Amino acid sequence: MGARIADLQLVWPRELFVQELQAATQRIEDPWGGGSASYTYSQERLDLLFSEAFYDDTGTQWLADAREERALQTLVDGIRANPALVPVFTRPVLYRDRHGRTPAPAEKPRLTFVELQARLGELIGELDGAGYFDSALGEDCVDSENDHQKRGRDRLSDLMGSREEWPPSLLISSVDHTYTVVEAVYYLAARPRQRSYHSYGREWHYSDFDRRAGQAVYRWRVNALLEESDSLLRLDTDGVLVETTGDPRDELLETLAGDDEAPAPDALRHAIDQFRRRGATREDKRSAVVALAGILESHRQLLRDELLSQDENSLFNIANNYAIRHHRAGQRDDYDDAFLDWIFWWYLATVALTKQLIARGPATPAHPQS
Repeated sequence: MGARIADLQLVWPRELFVQELQAATQRIEDPWGGGSASYTYSQERLDLLFSEAFYDDTGTQWLADAREERALQTLVDGIRANPALVPVFTRPVLYRDRHGRTPAPAEKPRLTFVELQARLGELIGELDGAGYFDSALGEDCVDSENDHQKRGRDRLSDLMGSREEWPPSLLISSVDHTYTVVEAVYYLAARPRQRSYHSYGREWHYSDFDRRAGQAVYRWRVNALLEESDSLLRLDTDGVLVETTGDPRDELLETLAGDDEAPAPDALRHAIDQFRRRGATREDKRSAVVALAGILESHRQLLRDELLSQDENSLFNIANNYAIRHHRAGQRDDYDDAFLDWIFWWYLATVALTKQLIARGPATPAHPQS
């Protein structure tokens, strides 16, 4: 059976795979000056990328088959042109599931915190062995005078302000210490895009490091483990553990937090960060709501034109009458924290609506029929 794009099983985020595939691509200009260009691929970079980004060893085997059939260039060109052709790995539907015996979600085993600690420690060790910390700590090689472990201890201790080990031992640590290590290690990660085999030490040497890609892989892998546990914490794009809801509202947060085209993007990111930071207080959440109210206030005329006037008034009456934006006599300040949560999500959804209204532009009045 020939190598087909449909046989791949991607386990990385698609946008990260596309980014790293681009990094493995070399553009060749038309030597005759015709303006056209072709692309070739670094074999070493492709080997490393496909060994990481696909389930088990399926990517490595796919590359071998494609090369043997002399179809690699055509197939990878096809992936570059349309990455959506690459399927994402999904677990097969097995006998029990086909016969309606799938356990209810509550019955599915979840990682205990001790199991989560063990898996997080194993992940850091795995990435350390794959060169993800060599950029920060230097290579761990029998021929090198570099003390990789000592530099790891020193860097992690410096980041955390406490005496730490490398690789970190999480099984004997507290909840706070475990999550602090998870955040600190994020700053050390950088993905190697090339490797060479050192036959004497029987080990790989890694080079051409990319911090953004390494942090993206680390974040994705950590969050995959957190999703297997009961924790609602997730690493955000800044490497900070934030509270999530565990439902589709998280998608709205992620979309708006990374949207530079959203209304007042800096103020919006501040509001989101305040609201979902780990252990956010009542004042943190109130500050987030105030920031969102300010964004909506700057577009009040648009909202007045596009929404029913009573709806537009309600948006600001709540913020003003419940001691959220101001502190005046007669305002109510005895509301439950759940009320703040409700206002935040209402305002955030309205910010998303405001972005759509701005992008649409002024509504075109209907022409009267003659």
